Amino acid sequence: MRTEKTTLETRDGPMDLHLFYPENTENKTIPAIIVLQEAFGVNANIRAICEKFAHDGFLAVAPELFHRLGNGIEIPYSNIPEIMKILGSLLTDELAEDMQVTYQFLRNMNGVTIGSIGAIGFCMGGFTSILGACRLPLHFSISCYGGGISNHRPGIGFTPIIDEFNQICCPVFLLYGEKDHSIPLEQVDLIRGQLKHDQQEYEIKVYRGAGHAFMREGEHAYHPEAAQEAWKDIRAWLKPLINKD
Repeated sequence: MRTEKTTLETRDGPMDLHLFYPENTENKTIPAIIVLQEAFGVNANIRAICEKFAHDGFLAVAPELFHRLGNGIEIPYSNIPEIMKILGSLLTDELAEDMQVTYQFLRNMNGVTIGSIGAIGFCMGGFTSILGACRLPLHFSISCYGGGISNHRPGIGFTPIIDEFNQICCPVFLLYGEKDHSIPLEQVDLIRGQLKHDQQEYEIKVYRGAGHAFMREGEHAYHPEAAQEAWKDIRAWLKPLINKD
């Protein structure tokens, strides 16, 4: 597997993009997936997820969504005050801009299957993945415990996007933990109801016994049984959507 880093230009300055290439891509096009970070930056966990998708045959790319504050920002899981400070500065349209620039980069890239560019995100990245589905011609969107989609959260700069669900133009898959106190099941029901009302192609799954960030390996929130089931579900959900030449 080959990795590299490039820099994309946004309205607010340069944004680093981490790329993870699958093996044996010569003379064929490949699907691409935008891997969207949690509130801790493009850290070892996000890079490991990119590697996982690269092993599955995707070009996986991870944009640094904190680029307006600097390059290479990684926040320790324990530094909640710094995390909240950064989250309070992020705006919905800024995240949409970062998605647009990343999508266009992939759209113009030789060797990428145009009809198989999608996104997956975790926590704030889960919000951003659905935001991308609302505002871009993505081929698919996966949101893992994406917060702030349906309800405003005090101290958070980006705002709910549930009213934009009628603009979604691709299948979406949203994954939640049964015991996620930051996204109660009432909010999950609200999201499900709006997607159904807007006649979107969607799947929502709630994982029994799991809390927030249950897929974050190596950290106390990790729920191995739920995480393994979630990865199995994600791969099965993606399989019919991906066009490989």
